[in-house]
Amino acid sequence: MTSEHPNAWAADAIRRLRAEGRAHGPTPLRPLPLPALRDIEVYLKDESAHPTPAA
Repeated sequence: MTSEHPNAWAADAIRRLRAEGRAHGPTPLRPLPLPALRDIEVYLKDESAHPTPAA
């Protein structure tokens, strides 16, 4: 059994996303409302904010 906090993976994921944003410019995180799952917060990374240039 691990002594790590149950939400440590979420905190680490958010830290990584923020670090990536600092390196490549901010990519907005958009909340995804899930009324049936009130205790769960889901965010989507809006990649359309920085589209890849067409070749």
